Amino acid sequence: MVPSLRDGSFSLFESGAMTKYVVSKYAKAESQFQEPRDVEAMALYEQAMRVEDYYWDPPFQAMAVEKIFKP
Repeated sequence: MVPSLRDGSFSLFESGAMTKYVVSKYAKAESQFQEPRDVEAMALYEQAMRVEDYYWDPPFQAMAVEKIFKP
């Protein structure tokens, strides 16, 4: 099961992106977590970055180890 969030007409998946979206959108103004920008754009960016972290980083890290760190 894939975690997902629907907030009005906005939809998002990936728990890290959803957490940042909720904190950014609903944090109180005096909160240290408040980010003064478009929260939906930020959430989509975070979603893409998390997908990149989980799908692209592992194979590229393995390749770097083989090509750079193992002579």
